[in-house]
Amino acid sequence: MNSSTHENIKYASDIDIIYKVMQSPPSYTANHWHNSLEISYILEGEDSVRVNQKRRQLPPGSFAIINPREIHSFSSKVWCRSLLVQIPYSYLKKYIPEIDSIKFYISPTLKDPLLLNEVSKIRQDLYALCQLYPLPSPDAQLKVHSIIFDILYHLKHSFSKEISPDEAGAASMKYMNRLGQIAAFIREHYMENLTLDEVAGYVNLNPDYF
Repeated sequence: MNSSTHENIKYASDIDIIYKVMQSPPSYTANHWHNSLEISYILEGEDSVRVNQKRRQLPPGSFAIINPREIHSFSSKVWCRSLLVQIPYSYLKKYIPEIDSIKFYISPTLKDPLLLNEVSKIRQDLYALCQLYPLPSPDAQLKVHSIIFDILYHLKHSFSKEISPDEAGAASMKYMNRLGQIAAFIREHYMENLTLDEVAGYVNLNPDYF
């Protein structure tokens, strides 16, 4: 049985993305994955992210980019204030049609001055999003979209990397395998009065995200 779970994210219909400033106590979020691009920007405190078995500390002012379908977890030993941005696959696919064949990666040991400048621009955009939260007006929603587009531009222009068909296929296969497990379990137990908790538990999903 896989140790990661799939997170089913519910987006607000007005801006199509998850966008919020959060204050979190010391906590641990277990391995999970979803079809969205996730950005976590640390404002205060410190967090730790583990993506595909690689751990990275996130001090104030740093951010993590988590690609769609990447298995990841978070852990923090102190209170942490952060910005969370989750951009749905449909949004990405509309404006970056090749999203299935690329991923974004920013090396934590980056030294190239030009690329460091690009990172600085993304950080400024993330800080600007924090200044707009919570959204006070429709005009602010337009501004959020413009900032999101700017972030995606910098990621696509400077930090995109082509992935092999095998790697892209493996991510899609993982999702399809999960659906197959669910369908097989329901077929096997269709005569029983199955609960949501039972079906979600079978595939290691939190019922809230099922």
